[in-house]
Amino acid sequence: MNNDAYDPFRKMDALADHLFARMARNSETGTAGYCFPLALQEMDPYAEPGEYADPIPSHSVSEPIPEVHQIENEVIVVVELPGVTRESVHLAVVRDRLIVDADGGDCQYHTEAVIPPVDPDTLQISMKNGVLEVKFRNSGSVLVQ
Repeated sequence: MNNDAYDPFRKMDALADHLFARMARNSETGTAGYCFPLALQEMDPYAEPGEYADPIPSHSVSEPIPEVHQIENEVIVVVELPGVTRESVHLAVVRDRLIVDADGGDCQYHTEAVIPPVDPDTLQISMKNGVLEVKFRNSGSVLVQ
C-alpha cells in the first residue's frame, strides 16, 4: 500500500473495518444490520483509521417495502420486519392504506401499503421469522389482471 498520508485506499479500508466491526456487534446483539441508514461523514484525510465519529445512528427508523397481493377475494400484505415480535406490531387501516409500525429493539419500522377496498373486520395477522403477513377479505370488486 502507498505510504502517502492521503491514500484513498487507506480511507476505504478504515471505513470497511468500521462497518464490519459494527456488523459484528449487531450480530452478537441480534440487531439486523441492514435496518440502519448509512450516512457517511467526511473523514479527515490525515486521521488514523477509526478516528472519526460513528456515522451510523444507534436507533433508526426503516421503511420496509410492503408487497400487496390480491388473490381472488383476499388481499394479502407482506412486510419483512427483522427482529420484530408480533406484540410490537401496530396496524391501522386508514382509507386505502394499511399503516404498519413496529419496534425491533434497535430499529423501528414504519411503512404504508396502498390497498384496495377491504373489510377491516376480516383482518388476520401472522408473523413468522420476521415476516409479517396481513390478510383481509376484499370488500370491492376483484381485479382481473
